Amino acid sequence: MDELSLETFHGTTREIATIILNEGFKIIPKEVTNDLGNGIYTFCPDDYGYWNPEENAKRYAKQYKRGKVIVLKVIIDTSSQTTYIDLDDPVFMREWSKIREQLEHRANNIWKKYSTGSAKRRHNIDGILLESKG
Repeated sequence: MDELSLETFHGTTREIATIILNEGFKIIPKEVTNDLGNGIYTFCPDDYGYWNPEENAKRYAKQYKRGKVIVLKVIIDTSSQTTYIDLDDPVFMREWSKIREQLEHRANNIWKKYSTGSAKRRHNIDGILLESKG
């Protein structure tokens, strides 16, 4: 693996893993979006070795997926041609904090129209903000 790639892990069901391996990842928009919007979620190692990303992916899948759990290794190209969010990047964290504060009121109005979903149960508005139109 070269320095422009990142080894990550994606937890899912055996059934979905088979589809991913045969057809590749597909982003399927949902009415009630995921935590950070529609996309492919993976776990990567932290700089200090505090957590095991493969185990985190497995735990996530066990908690939120139905069926036999499997973890896929996903290599992400981190060159400038690839769009990804580094939640540990200090610049991103500062900018996201400002944006989130500015959009809190708007998010709460959008939130009212959703009746279900795991993001709603956790009151996680990030994905709703990212996917909302207007």
